[in-house]
Amino acid sequence: MAPWEAPGMKKSFMPHRKVFHLLIGAVFIISMFSFRELRWFFLAVLAIGTIISFIQERRKLPVITWFLDRYEKRTDRVPGEGPLTFFFGAVLVWFLFPRDIATAAVMALTFGDPLACITGSLLGGPTLPWNRNKTWMGTATFILVSFAVVSPVFGPWTGLVVGVSAGAAESVRWPVRILMDDNVMVPVISSFTFWSIDALFSLL
Repeated sequence: MAPWEAPGMKKSFMPHRKVFHLLIGAVFIISMFSFRELRWFFLAVLAIGTIISFIQERRKLPVITWFLDRYEKRTDRVPGEGPLTFFFGAVLVWFLFPRDIATAAVMALTFGDPLACITGSLLGGPTLPWNRNKTWMGTATFILVSFAVVSPVFGPWTGLVVGVSAGAAESVRWPVRILMDDNVMVPVISSFTFWSIDALFSLL
């Protein structure tokens, strides 16, 4: 058992990976609040990262290999899958939706996902009938944490819609990995849901 593992903790749970997830998300959130045009910079970083991942599959790069050995999940299908899908999901909603909506969705992904994983791994409990890899406890944590971090900034209505839709998206077992990874589907679905409801109410 690794030093950070608690009894009953799932082997796929990697605390240092979740810390890295939080750091990436924090950088995105600060940038989205302060520097709108940085989305082009992050798009360029995503493109460079994709190229590096492609090269890494064919020829091991020393620094990248060292990093992946410590932060990559055993189930990842391509090198750097976690950061790449996070960047893709965050950049996509940043370009497609109003900034406030996109930022709220990235906040939900940044804080909801790691804390849901911690709760689900440590406490366990009944699994979801539609996804045996997820627990009711983890999903409830995702929704509550998302609501808690989004509401003070954008209001309780936004927090509720984003929290519930993000939690629902995170609970689904998507058929196509990578393109339909949680890091992509959570911000896209929560952004689209809130944007759709907001547009509907504006017509009433």
